[in-house]
Amino acid sequence: MPTGPKHQRFVFVEFNEDGRESGYCEDCRCVIGEDHDGDGGSESLSVHDAADIWLSNGMDEDYTFGYSDSELRRAAGLN
Repeated sequence: MPTGPKHQRFVFVEFNEDGRESGYCEDCRCVIGEDHDGDGGSESLSVHDAADIWLSNGMDEDYTFGYSDSELRRAAGLN
């Protein structure tokens, strides 16, 4: 079950030759409820903080805060 309304989250991948951010947007359902970047630049939880909460709640899908299962597992050191 999602935790918030569907919106877009920018996922940073790298800086291109011009020094501009390169990445992609993906659907997100965190509690912010509005478009944002995925690097903690807005009032979102970092993937590491989200992973801690997700783990403490038994890896429940209601506590993903818009991050994918693989992102949370990586941040938690489970991969």
